[in-house]
Amino acid sequence: ILDSVHSRGCLHGDIKLENLLITSGNWVMLTDFSKNIKPVFIPEDNPNEYSFYFNTSQRTACYLAPERFNNKKLNRSSDEFAGLTKEMDIFSAGCCIFEIFKEASKPLFTFSEIFKYKNNKLDIRLKLSQEFPNDKYICDLIMDMVDLYSEKRLSASDLLDKYKNKLFPGYFYSVMYTTVQQLVTYESEFSSAFGKPISDRINTEPDTSLHKEFSSLQATTESVFYFFWKNLETVCLSMHYPMNKSSVTEHLSIDAPFVKMYSATVLQLQKFDSLKGKEQSVADQSALSIIAVLTSFLRTLKTAQSQVYCMDTLIVLSQYIDDGSKIDNVLPYFIMMLSSKNSEVQVVALQKCLLLLGLLSHIDQDNESLLIDYVLPKFRSLLQNMKHDVYGKIMFAQSMSALTKVIFSFQDLVIENHLSSDNEFDEEMLNFNSKVLKYMELLTVAFLTDENTHVRIAFLKNIAPICRLFGKERSSDIILSHLITYLNDKSANLRVQFIETISNIAVLLGTISFEQYILPLMIQALTD
Repeated sequence: ILDSVHSRGCLHGDIKLENLLITSGNWVMLTDFSKNIKPVFIPEDNPNEYSFYFNTSQRTACYLAPERFNNKKLNRSSDEFAGLTKEMDIFSAGCCIFEIFKEASKPLFTFSEIFKYKNNKLDIRLKLSQEFPNDKYICDLIMDMVDLYSEKRLSASDLLDKYKNKLFPGYFYSVMYTTVQQLVTYESEFSSAFGKPISDRINTEPDTSLHKEFSSLQATTESVFYFFWKNLETVCLSMHYPMNKSSVTEHLSIDAPFVKMYSATVLQLQKFDSLKGKEQSVADQSALSIIAVLTSFLRTLKTAQSQVYCMDTLIVLSQYIDDGSKIDNVLPYFIMMLSSKNSEVQVVALQKCLLLLGLLSHIDQDNESLLIDYVLPKFRSLLQNMKHDVYGKIMFAQSMSALTKVIFSFQDLVIENHLSSDNEFDEEMLNFNSKVLKYMELLTVAFLTDENTHVRIAFLKNIAPICRLFGKERSSDIILSHLITYLNDKSANLRVQFIETISNIAVLLGTISFEQYILPLMIQALTD
């Protein structure tokens, strides 16, 4: 930001955390330019004037360069706004960077410390080395920005050059910054392909209604994102993200870890652990920056097709972030889209949830209840809301096999976390399994008793993994008691599907169930 501002001959004069704004897409904006508004030099012996102009928030932090506290220049200057320099802005930015890295827990300088520093009574390099003992480049960067002697402070462009491939990854310069900028500002080649930037549209049409302006803004947002989706493969290649592409065009399984790209190629999804050692951009989880922008898009995109493309993009980029970030930064947005009013969007959101959960290799203990307390309750609510949505229920039924596989995988991950734990875990695991079976039973009964024949047929095709999850006794009580009624159903297709299915699950149901219930009923049905 400073490089762009200073290259245009502009100065700020009051850079501090309060003047840094962050959009929902994690794009930083600098606001409240104070040149010609606030004085450059402040008296050394009057803290009230400093507080009045530069500390209205009453924080202890001081961001002003030490040379700005100067009685001599204050008295000599006829123009209180004269004398502001780029180096003063750089010093303030350095103070902000320190606080950002310390998560605003402490400032680099307090008001009293800035005078100690000015009088060479504070060793700021020692303080930096104590605060960042293992981050030499961070210490050097901040030191190059807050040097006591202004002529030793590097310019914004020099700082970017010096710390390229040291503190700032090379891909940030070549691809990352441009990609995110194109998405969030709309004033780039992404948006130029679709007309003027948003700001130009609004400014050149002052007589349009607010509704028309918003519609124009929305249309541009959709267009910019669509263009990004079309170029996703190019972006991934530029960022050196490994991609396992295939030219397979036949119909893929509903739970297969694949995503069809815009170019009609098929991308096989991979787990983060298998990718993080291949490229630095993956190890750094650089995709998080793009994902933050995309999730902000997902909240504003209006057309169903754009929302589907956005979820496809998110699941592709989710390969390149660790499991904790998948859960924290992506999963909530897929869950959010389950509440969409569009059936197709709901189905895609469901499928993406299952794909994302299937990519997990590790589960923190804090997230062990994720499935039973967050995901499965949302899935149950989704099915209840699909009461009159046949398409949605059919697709949900087809996803039950994938859901069961996710549950098995999740159980293994939870057990892995407690291999060396005491007996208390046995109770936790029993509670976990009990809740899982409860929700799966509710979903299973809902599908088995659905009034639509096509929904029941779709569910029958995916019932074998559920029988393995339930076990013999529960499968006989819950599933078999409903299945045997299908032999008397009017639909020949349902009866055919029952016969095809029963041969696959008879072993899972047990010999007794087969000999005493299934076989006699099938013979009777054949006789009828």
